[in-house]
Amino acid sequence: MRPAILFVAIVVMATATFSDANAWIEPLPAMRQLPIAARVALLYVPYAILVAILWFYARVQSRVQGNIAWFIALAIFAVGTILTPYVTPALMLAIALVLLKLSPRLGFLYEATSFPSIRAFLGFTLLAAMSIKWGADLFGMELLLENLQSVPLDAVGAAVCAVAVGVLIAGAKLRYRRVQPCGAATWLTAGILTCAGGALAAHLPSKIPYGFYASAGLLIAAHLMLFVGSFLLLSHLLPYREADRKF
Repeated sequence: MRPAILFVAIVVMATATFSDANAWIEPLPAMRQLPIAARVALLYVPYAILVAILWFYARVQSRVQGNIAWFIALAIFAVGTILTPYVTPALMLAIALVLLKLSPRLGFLYEATSFPSIRAFLGFTLLAAMSIKWGADLFGMELLLENLQSVPLDAVGAAVCAVAVGVLIAGAKLRYRRVQPCGAATWLTAGILTCAGGALAAHLPSKIPYGFYASAGLLIAAHLMLFVGSFLLLSHLLPYREADRKF
């Protein structure tokens, strides 16, 4: 029951947070010809495949553990996310906390490396900022934006995410936890650099052909890389040990 709930919750979260990719999938002629219920159902398929690949690669199935209350909350948040985007941030946080509770993956206990603090902070921040529909996913954002009209919406979102990620990393003592080999740091690095490339492409002169498509493609690719890197990192952390705090 626990693995099934976690898997479905991650698929729902991915479908809800990849609005940048969905904006290109939903208008496809093949999709528009289908009934609305079929269109919604098919939208979950690519994300279910993505999550399944990561799921089996990380061998999450046999490592899920924790109090059943966590998974009841996940189920509630997943249903809530389907009904309203306001629940999406809560679902993202709940999934992150459940992944942190996974038991260690067998075979890599003595090959762990230190937590990639800077890359994790930047990667998590960018992923959260790209995943949340600012002004629609958070209560009170409309009031905040009314008083910060001169500040770009993306800057406000990034600042909020940076604070939230900093609190998560400090509160969960992630800096002092070691990471089993999984390639997470490489994915996060690639995602950060690709995101920077997409941001630069967005400011290319309008006379340059296909600049918009280059920016959109790079940002979607960065979103995907950051999602993969974050999932791998959170699912391959070893339990906190006081001995690791000394290094």
